[in-house]
Amino acid sequence: MSNLLIVKPSIEYQDLYLDMCYDYINHDDPEYSYKTLEEVQKKIQSDHDYETGNIPENRLKAYSFWFIFNKKIVGTSRLRTQLKKRFELVGGHIGYDVRPSNRKMGLGTKILGLTLVEAKKIGLTEVLITCDDSNMGSYRVIENNNGIFINVVHDEIDKEKVRRYRIEL
Repeated sequence: MSNLLIVKPSIEYQDLYLDMCYDYINHDDPEYSYKTLEEVQKKIQSDHDYETGNIPENRLKAYSFWFIFNKKIVGTSRLRTQLKKRFELVGGHIGYDVRPSNRKMGLGTKILGLTLVEAKKIGLTEVLITCDDSNMGSYRVIENNNGIFINVVHDEIDKEKVRRYRIEL
């Protein structure tokens, strides 16, 4: 998997992104439910707006990345430049996803690792990363990337227990 390519959301890869969305849909996973290229293009514009800071006041600036392997998008990540409000407790600096048909292949560890490199490039020295307490795959990904366990908190909004980790860059 050394040839995992990290790219910014782009019209150039919109067909690959839409294919990934259908993988989620076909696995009854609501995480990515875009069904048309027009919806994907709006998503690409939204990702660009978040990166440039052209966002509503209550939102956080963030960079988005798509990961390509064997000519398909196998995952995504989001990197928030700062934390406030809810993200200081749950959510953290980085969120990542692996396409359903490509899970349990080590891609999550690689995706998070590459996103950590990007975090260091923008000047972060430490990041907070969280995951559902019941998501063993996700917390193993974080631990594989030198995540240091902080604690488990109760997310009042989603009514879930959330594991919190920090990673020094």
